Amino acid sequence: MFAGFGLRHKSGTLSILTLFEANLVLIFLVAAELCAGAQTLGGGIPYGGQSPEQLRKTVESYEKFLREPLSPGTPRSAVVEVQAHLGAAYFLLHRYRDSLDVLRPVLTEQLPSQYSKVAESPESVSLRAQSWLVSGLDDLELNQLADAIPALRRALA
Repeated sequence: MFAGFGLRHKSGTLSILTLFEANLVLIFLVAAELCAGAQTLGGGIPYGGQSPEQLRKTVESYEKFLREPLSPGTPRSAVVEVQAHLGAAYFLLHRYRDSLDVLRPVLTEQLPSQYSKVAESPESVSLRAQSWLVSGLDDLELNQLADAIPALRRALA
């Protein structure tokens, strides 16, 4: 029997195996949706083809950008973009805790209200989805399934 977002066994109790299978399907859907979106938009992670050594150098440049004082007029969106890309780079280097730490400000940025006349740009929406995906994958790698599932759901939202 199907009951909303949860699946229930005939006895009415939530089946752990069914819940696990549903979450696994969700993870695959998130990954497929984001891969298809990256191909459609021609975007993607700017360092996807880099070697681990090149990736470390990229991380160093992102960290330097965030450490140093910003030049006057630097938009907040530039800082958020660097944080999001740094979080993804940390993930690729298996630095999951560092990734979660750097993504936290990106994910807690105030979203425009549904009543706001200012809409987010497609790039901003894509960056936020990428950040939620990386956050969910970080949580999966750290065996934090309870945190991973909501993050992956937000990536699809």
